Amino acid sequence: MMKDYSLVFFLVVSSNFSDAQSLPMGTTGGSRFFLKPGAYAFVTELPPAPSETTGDYYVANDWFQGNIILNDSMRLEALFFKYNLKANHFEIKTEHEVKILPGKRVIYFDWSNNQNPADGEYQRADEYELNGTKLEGFIKIIQRGSYSLMMGLEFKIIPANFNTALNVGERNDKIVKEEVYYILREKKLLRVDSNKKKFTEELKKFTGYDLSQSVKLNKINPKELEDLLIIVEELNNQES
Repeated sequence: MMKDYSLVFFLVVSSNFSDAQSLPMGTTGGSRFFLKPGAYAFVTELPPAPSETTGDYYVANDWFQGNIILNDSMRLEALFFKYNLKANHFEIKTEHEVKILPGKRVIYFDWSNNQNPADGEYQRADEYELNGTKLEGFIKIIQRGSYSLMMGLEFKIIPANFNTALNVGERNDKIVKEEVYYILREKKLLRVDSNKKKFTEELKKFTGYDLSQSVKLNKINPKELEDLLIIVEELNNQES
């Protein structure tokens, strides 16, 4: 006569789940896993993993092809490289390894045909002055002329602000890059202020031209690249 083990199996399974209290902690390999109450309390008291820093310091975090001109006018062509804003150096990809070129040895570089917003020409920033001081790194040439429009990248770190009690906020520090626009006249730069009134006032001091009416009529927003191109074009028309 065959014995019926179904009742025994049910009792064993029920006992195991009763002891564990079925406290879910997540999944692993597609299966849920559980911790007993004592283990759950212990784990929740452990310190969180240390915060990390997300983001990067590169103008573009891809290996784009372009050209580099050194201070002695030597031209390095068709290289794949990145530019690190913080370290002010170039990382050049070769067949077997990555080489480092200090930014102070470079006067100009360009990326082209990469179909990326980073494409363009970049000039070493210390060739120009902003309020009597030299900039560091490189700035991008947006439009050339008697008045040129330039763009630089600045980075800042936003600290983590995670609130454990409320379980809200960012756990990691974050690197944020911001575009900064400049109007260039000869070797002097005017940093574009995002405030329309302040921008107009500083533009008059820098150029001698009062474009306040044009700014108003064209609804110029100093934060918009297309609007700044209109202003630079008007300045160059004033010069011609």
